[in-house]
Amino acid sequence: MFYFMAGTQPGKEGEVLEEIGAEIARVQAGDVAAEELLRCQVRLKAGCRKALQTNSSRAAQAAVDVLMGRPPNYWKNYDRLVDAVTLADLAKFAQVHLQASRRTQLVVRP
Repeated sequence: MFYFMAGTQPGKEGEVLEEIGAEIARVQAGDVAAEELLRCQVRLKAGCRKALQTNSSRAAQAAVDVLMGRPPNYWKNYDRLVDAVTLADLAKFAQVHLQASRRTQLVVRP
């Protein structure tokens, strides 16, 4: 699953959904700067390192890797795999997986 989440005030939900749609269209069109991709890659790698700080979290990740048919230490390839993503890869992913016809939108109100 890939999701976007945003907070707003009641009555502004439509504007937020339009903005999310515009951002998806921008990525699909390949209108992403190299610096923007780099910031995302750094954030993803830092988040992964943070999530795998304990022995139990690394063991759980190794178990998931094995269940997915990968080697138990496959998670150690994460940085290399994230760094390998190009701007063209990002646009292609968005074109294939973020099509409007495949989206589900959920708005939660107070």
